[in-house]
Amino acid sequence: MSEKIIILRFSALGDVAMLVPVMRLVKQQYPDIRLKVYTKKPFHQIFELADIQAEGVDLKSEYKGIFGLRQLAKEIDEWDPAIVLDMHAVLRTFILNAFCRTKFYRLHKARKEKAAMIKSRQRPENALLSMHERYAQVLDKAGIKVDFKEKCSPISIKHLPQLPFEFNDSSLPFIGIAPFSAHSSKEYPIDKMRKVIQQILDEKSVNILLFGGGTRETEELDALAGKFDNVHSTAGKLNLKDQVKWMGQLALMLSMDSGNGHLAAMMGVRVITIWGATHPYLGFQPFGQKAEDQLLPDATIYPKIPVSVYGKINDTFYKNAIQSIDAKQIADKVISALKD
Repeated sequence: MSEKIIILRFSALGDVAMLVPVMRLVKQQYPDIRLKVYTKKPFHQIFELADIQAEGVDLKSEYKGIFGLRQLAKEIDEWDPAIVLDMHAVLRTFILNAFCRTKFYRLHKARKEKAAMIKSRQRPENALLSMHERYAQVLDKAGIKVDFKEKCSPISIKHLPQLPFEFNDSSLPFIGIAPFSAHSSKEYPIDKMRKVIQQILDEKSVNILLFGGGTRETEELDALAGKFDNVHSTAGKLNLKDQVKWMGQLALMLSMDSGNGHLAAMMGVRVITIWGATHPYLGFQPFGQKAEDQLLPDATIYPKIPVSVYGKINDTFYKNAIQSIDAKQIADKVISALKD
């Protein structure tokens, strides 16, 4: 198969990062296909890091409204793709579909299945298809079958950016910790994460890099890092692309159900994920990760999880479910993983 394919995915960082390993498998298994991804700025950088052509577009200014989408559709058609894969399936991409002359294949988001899992108010026994598998479904509709049994080749980092701080012993293993998420129900409290870090350092000689972004996260991560000698924060000091490059150097990543976990998984790093109101069976488990590396709230106290698909909830009791995961349990899991 030798043709050009456009992929559309304009959503949150985690959803975009989950697309990367699927596109990399397409490149490996179909080397004659030319891929071009349209996504948000600056998310196009993570595709470029994976050697996938990408365009970062601003749908709030440069391509705003109907006329902006018409212009984007014109640019898509000018590239003359054989097909367009709509991996987002929202109003904007429906409009693009109407404007483009190219054949579209669209993502099935399984909203009803996810809603049913939430409505059941009990721990699920069976997992829904992962987001990676749903992306592959779209490809399958277009006649491109992805074999997930084949491993992604490692992403090659030609120039590792210098860190703007120094560790006492740079020969020690590096681990990453990303304690934030878009919703508080998916965030492990900073005071408890401080205990996790202390317990890890008491048992294991490692260097710890903290990951996040934005003013609030940068300030809190700087304060957290300041309490330890060999812990430093990358937030506000490295751009997204450089943060991801350093993720590729980690022995493992400890993350929430959030974009940073998916970015680390994209780089082939082992990811231990802390879950709150959501659940990996909804399909958002990081790519290629083990079920035993998904840490869930206490089922005896919080038997109805998942109570949210993305983390937005009003239930105060379940909003705090993530706090039932003991700091020692998390630290022990990280230490055990470092020994594997």
